[in-house]
Amino acid sequence: MSGKMGKQQRDSLQYCKEVIAIFGKINTLENRVKERYITESAELIRKIGETLAEVVKAFGKMDDYTFIQRINQESLSKSWSDRDDYENACKYVEYMVETARNIIEIGENTDQRMCLCCQDTVYFVPSSPKFSSIYDVRNAISNYDDLRENICPNCLSNDRDRLIIKFLKKMGLDKGNKPVKVLGIIPSKAIEHWIYAECPTVIYQSVNLDLNGKTIPVFSQIAELQNQSYDCIFCSAHFFCEKEDNDLTNELIRILKPDGLCMFSIPVLGVSGSGNEEKDFLNAGFIKGLVDAGLILHKLTENSCPGDGVAENAVMFALTKVKKDIDEIILQRTADRYDDSMEKPLVSVIMSVYNHEKYVSQAIESVLNQGYGNIEFLVADDCSADGSAGEILKYENQIDQIHLFEENGFGRIPFLLSIAKGKYVAVLDSDDYWESDKIQRQVLYMETHPECGACFTGVRSVDRNGEEVDLHIFTTENRSSAEWINFFYHNGNCLAYSSVMIRKELHNNVMRYASNFSIVPDYIMWLNVLLDYDIYLIEKELLNYRWHNANDSKVTENRLKNQFFEETYCWFDVMKKMDSDLFLRAFGEELTDPDVKEPRDVLCEKALLLLKSKKPRYRLAGLFYAYELLSDQENKRIMQEKYHIGRQDIYEILNSI
Repeated sequence: MSGKMGKQQRDSLQYCKEVIAIFGKINTLENRVKERYITESAELIRKIGETLAEVVKAFGKMDDYTFIQRINQESLSKSWSDRDDYENACKYVEYMVETARNIIEIGENTDQRMCLCCQDTVYFVPSSPKFSSIYDVRNAISNYDDLRENICPNCLSNDRDRLIIKFLKKMGLDKGNKPVKVLGIIPSKAIEHWIYAECPTVIYQSVNLDLNGKTIPVFSQIAELQNQSYDCIFCSAHFFCEKEDNDLTNELIRILKPDGLCMFSIPVLGVSGSGNEEKDFLNAGFIKGLVDAGLILHKLTENSCPGDGVAENAVMFALTKVKKDIDEIILQRTADRYDDSMEKPLVSVIMSVYNHEKYVSQAIESVLNQGYGNIEFLVADDCSADGSAGEILKYENQIDQIHLFEENGFGRIPFLLSIAKGKYVAVLDSDDYWESDKIQRQVLYMETHPECGACFTGVRSVDRNGEEVDLHIFTTENRSSAEWINFFYHNGNCLAYSSVMIRKELHNNVMRYASNFSIVPDYIMWLNVLLDYDIYLIEKELLNYRWHNANDSKVTENRLKNQFFEETYCWFDVMKKMDSDLFLRAFGEELTDPDVKEPRDVLCEKALLLLKSKKPRYRLAGLFYAYELLSDQENKRIMQEKYHIGRQDIYEILNSI
């Protein structure tokens, strides 16, 4: 993380002081003058309120619905000209002052601390109704009002989350090169995002209360998992620990490895508020069942993992199958994280350069400074008109191959791919640059996850001078394959080419196909990868992406037409190639018949999904798809009888595009 939240909070505190000062001066005015000032300054006061709403979010109080609702209500009123409006405006001003004072109180009564989860320096805030509703804490803890936990406004982690992360770090899950299998039971998003950002060799799965909008019992999900397959199982949802379920107890014991750990974190006041957490925890129905079944209970304390006091409002217990001291178990786990005999596959880093004289040296050095050693570095200058070639040649003795072209070929990535020898390929644009551990982290992930075809990273956007800019064009959250496809369908491309590491043969295949497209080739490549492989996002900013305010080509009528055509054909083709299971997982909730099962019905649902889109290019793709379906008599019957779509309907839709 970059410390943006911490700085934003400090700036927000200063803004709150300015708000109080501004409105304090208004309140000193005579009544008639004050009324005229508020009436004439309505828009300015509303702007202050909107900014203050962003300040509220910076402190994690996103649950403060009343405040946000008040701002929305006031924004609907065009003026505060009559008496009633004026009185409401005065109350609105007082409400903003009260909110600003509350935020200042947080800053004055707490110190900024590093959050173990997102690694940002923040003012922690008290637990909020929003956070509690996510984890159903109020329904689980009778003395809820006495519960105090520190919530990170950046990642929404609480004390229990950070305590679990602390012990996962102690066991070296974020280090080493050996795969370790971890299961999260009703996991918090904060812990999951930490795993996605920091733990490339963790093979992570989760079971939850809700999947794709359908409630599926935790037991049913765990029952499908393999015997003795998990090194570590964790749960930070306290209400889950209180439920007695012998079948679930047996299932957890079944899937835990002989030397595995099962970890549960709870609030200090989480069971009865008696102060005897170990006794209370042991008496909780679910945990008692595990202990009665032979698991050994360990209370994990600050002595087991000394640090920054994150456990002040939480306590954690571990259960193991082996009767050993917990510190000895953790120490052994840490030592087992490394295997010096593991191979380090060759990675081909390719860079096509065009007119980036000012930036190419930084890009090259970011490759040369990678902590991973087995790299083949291939660079091609595509007939640059500036001094890029000269900058490249300064590194002639450190780059494996340099190719200087005398004609512009509009990018030399296909050529560089044709000569690459690595198991994996990583592409870097010549004005971007990487963090030093980028390749190492991606190799570790790809080597331990053979089902993954391409691995991406988080992105830090910078301007021409390398200063960070607030740009939200790349996603920051990992997803399953089905979720990625759904996201691409509704939002377009969100992954940076300069962050990818992809299997070489797969890259060759999708590049050959995507090279026929000039506007959205990256988008088309990632969709075609997803048809057969998973893709993964390391949620850590390992790519520095250069934003020039002119990265996109000038928008012209021809360019828009080309994009329309490419995306139309892309989704027509992708829908035809996508297998039914992946399609249903990606779009099940959006289908005309969500319970569709018959193969021919699924084909019809693909066409209907496209036809229902608000995007004309997707509807056109749906028309092509439906037109093909209607050439088959059985498909035609299903479309007409079940979905009431015939050829005449196709032409009516066509006329509406």
